[in-house]
Amino acid sequence: KTLVEKPSKAPSSMAIIGKYILTPGLLKTLAKSKSATRDKELRLIDGLRTYIKDAPIHGYNIEGQRFDTGDKLGYLKAVVYFATKSTKFRSQMKKYLRALDF
Repeated sequence: KTLVEKPSKAPSSMAIIGKYILTPGLLKTLAKSKSATRDKELRLIDGLRTYIKDAPIHGYNIEGQRFDTGDKLGYLKAVVYFATKSTKFRSQMKKYLRALDF
């Protein structure tokens, strides 16, 4: 029914991860939208909030590990996680992590 970008308290257990297939109708709505931010930057979320009132948008619920790569620590966690899962880097990364002096 609505979308919330970066809420201080999450209204649900769902998240918008950031991959979209945009339709011509949504792009037209976005072109007519007004920014809801103080800095007047028009964001996709502004168009989505308007568009969802008149037409459906669809999401895909995925299971898995999520990392906030817009956050420096989140980015580092993602790199370490995927490096330790990689058949190419797993043994080298685990050896490196064990050698760190915490």
